[in-house]
Amino acid sequence: MITNQAIEELVAKECERYELERSGFIADRQAAIRELVAQTGILPESCSLIEFAEWKERLLNDWYTRRRFAGFFHRKSEKRCMFRMVKRLLQNAVFRLRKKQTELTLDDELKMEEGRTVAFKLSSAFFEGFYKKTCCNGTLFVSPGHLETVCIDELSLLFPLKYPLLYARLTAKDNEFWEEIWRLIRRFVRFLVVDMGGKEDTEMIQEVSMETVLSVQEQMERGKLEQITSARHLLNSLQMTGRNKFREWLRTESRKREEILLSEEDWGKVEQAKEDRREVDTCGANRRFDYLLDIDEKDEYEVCCALVDVLSYGSGKVYGELVEGREKLARAMLLLYVENKPYEEVVRILYNTSDTSKLVNLRKSVSRGKEYLKKRMADLIKLYKRKGEVPFATE
Repeated sequence: MITNQAIEELVAKECERYELERSGFIADRQAAIRELVAQTGILPESCSLIEFAEWKERLLNDWYTRRRFAGFFHRKSEKRCMFRMVKRLLQNAVFRLRKKQTELTLDDELKMEEGRTVAFKLSSAFFEGFYKKTCCNGTLFVSPGHLETVCIDELSLLFPLKYPLLYARLTAKDNEFWEEIWRLIRRFVRFLVVDMGGKEDTEMIQEVSMETVLSVQEQMERGKLEQITSARHLLNSLQMTGRNKFREWLRTESRKREEILLSEEDWGKVEQAKEDRREVDTCGANRRFDYLLDIDEKDEYEVCCALVDVLSYGSGKVYGELVEGREKLARAMLLLYVENKPYEEVVRILYNTSDTSKLVNLRKSVSRGKEYLKKRMADLIKLYKRKGEVPFATE
């Protein structure tokens, strides 16, 4: 015999599992209990678990049919409460699938950290597409249990994910999958850094990892990784790109240490020279850059001193000709090499953000732009010599 308490527990579990009250399907739980009690048939006490499960399924299906759950879900399928309920059910299902998995997956091929996964990742973007395809296609589900069964059956065909689906998520720029790729790359880059120097340089690891991720994303956008057909080959490609970016970073840092822009002693000389050049001629025009006519444009040291001087002056004809079209670069170099601000602070000043990708891009543009401005300064010096004069600058 089925007791009222058993029916109350049954309704409570249905409400909790399928959010029946929150979605509005049930407005009065006690009324729902009375409906089911009135509908309940006699069940022998000696029935087996299988018989009981079949009886419960029939009871609930009849109840959901009478209350027209199929039409209710069809109307409400795009509501947030239904979306959230199905997502929770499927996350639990994916968790169970992962625990049962015994064969090798993408996670093994990619050598994922313990606890991390791409093979069983149900990202928000991935689930949204799955939900629309499975639950919003006009199918009528007679009960929440029927809905859950159909979704889990479809999900079981997808998980664990195979490489083509992983590649599709990456090309779709699914941030949750890219987060796992970032972790993979960062772990490998950290190994390279520690292996080289014996200690962990967090800034170097962060920058090289971001450079690597940006490069891989660019390769994918251009279709350069389409020939990769397995997660193992993808891992090899990620590691190769990471090594290349690490070597580039080392070369860039080495060049930066060798550059002449400028030692403290040299900067003191530039400051003194600027004071000496503040004499104004009888016409009232400032001739402070006339010294450019005496500079050897082939002498990198002298060109760099002149470049720093013009950048720090920050206005006038000479400055305008030097930085034309590169004003933001000139501002960045002024902050870096004249005001001696770190890259992180320069990013905050110029872009009002601390985004790592902006930091990486700034380093790139300064590295390339520095050479451009030095060459531009040398070309201007040659031009002024040919003309025999330097444009006036107004204080």
